Amino acid sequence: MYLVADLGNTQLKLALFDQKGMVQLKKLNRETDFDLFKEHLDSISPETPCIISSVIEEENEIEKEITNRFKTIYLNNSSNLPLKNNYRTPETLGQDRLANAVACHTHHPNQNVLSIDMGTCIKYDFVNATGEYLGGAISPGLQMRLESLSTNTGRLPLLEPEGDVAVIGGNTKESILSGVMNGIRFELEGVIEEYKRQYNDLYIVLTGGDHERFVKAFKYPIFARPNLTLEGLYYILKINESK
Repeated sequence: MYLVADLGNTQLKLALFDQKGMVQLKKLNRETDFDLFKEHLDSISPETPCIISSVIEEENEIEKEITNRFKTIYLNNSSNLPLKNNYRTPETLGQDRLANAVACHTHHPNQNVLSIDMGTCIKYDFVNATGEYLGGAISPGLQMRLESLSTNTGRLPLLEPEGDVAVIGGNTKESILSGVMNGIRFELEGVIEEYKRQYNDLYIVLTGGDHERFVKAFKYPIFARPNLTLEGLYYILKINESK
């Protein structure tokens, strides 16, 4: 078995993998579920290799619980990868973006692959058919756009996202939702069109917490993989566990 720990600012994801893939996923709140977190670790064999991906730079109590129990590696610039990282500033590259690229390359070797991770930010990451990670783009995510309109204006309300939204909003609520929801949809379509113009036989992989809101809007075939980042970390762990 292999343990993948994706440690965010608010959510902790602990995934167990065997040779065939993910067999268990536990999602916990960093602030309120520490006891449940320790109980879950108690149920895992201490012989289990582990990889940590964390958004917090300094070591903390969460990480210490893991490193004290398991042989642990961190995803960093010295990690062995199954692809060539051509990002010009690798020290600034988010671990989730790199893990997504590794997962895409592993699932679709010798293919041009664009991953779209729809979370707090929308992250586009591209691996070409020769196994080179070239980078991509970052734009504000769904919730960030809604909050920005409310926070940075005097009278616009903070709204919850909805499903299908008309392009022409007949009132302020509909206008906000059209601008945000359809704006993201048009952005996605435009980015994909440009990648397809530059690269033949493009595979598109969609992931992230908001991906299900937009998956039906795509006019191109896509591969939806909600656990893409965890899968990428697992592949990196397998390559690096003997280091």
